[in-house]
Amino acid sequence: MGTLKEGRKSLIVVSEGFSNRLPPGITPIGAAPTGTITGREGIVDPVGLAGLSGGQADFAAQIDMEQLLRDVYDEANKNNVSLYKGVTLEDGVFCGPSCVFTNVNNPRAEIERKDEFRPTLVKRGATIGANATIVCGHTIGEYAFIAAGAVVTGDVPPYALMAGVPARRIGWMSAAGERLGADLVCPRSGRRYREAGPERIQEIV
Repeated sequence: MGTLKEGRKSLIVVSEGFSNRLPPGITPIGAAPTGTITGREGIVDPVGLAGLSGGQADFAAQIDMEQLLRDVYDEANKNNVSLYKGVTLEDGVFCGPSCVFTNVNNPRAEIERKDEFRPTLVKRGATIGANATIVCGHTIGEYAFIAAGAVVTGDVPPYALMAGVPARRIGWMSAAGERLGADLVCPRSGRRYREAGPERIQEIV
């Protein structure tokens, strides 16, 4: 769990549903650069804390910050998702129930490997389905879609639909979460996409 530096009056970014539990006059601000779930789903492992000033700092001094951190964990952990050091989720990432992230390739209970953590980046708007596993050291591109139960063992291109064990690309998904046909036009939004190289597409803007 993230901790507060001694004497520091700080708040953390929380979900829209959680923010109404803060005292009047307090606005959630700041961002956690690593190990976070941001946006509508809330936040896990709040390692990044932002200082307050003026009247906000006076309000913050009245908050039991350790309890606030515990409450945020309770909110986030209802989804049974754990984020370890080295895992970064950008804005708009959806994590389905019980999806798993790793941070070491060859763990042993009796050998400390904290200096061998491998970073994982999940880029904006990506979806990770229920019970999917993301093996560490890779990047999941923006708006990629990882099917339920898939095991990701390599980098994932933007908009890729990945399924299976190990995961393989079986199609493309639009930013709106719809599977694209051969014409690469989103049936929901009408947005168009085009091939941008081997195993890669991009939106036409």
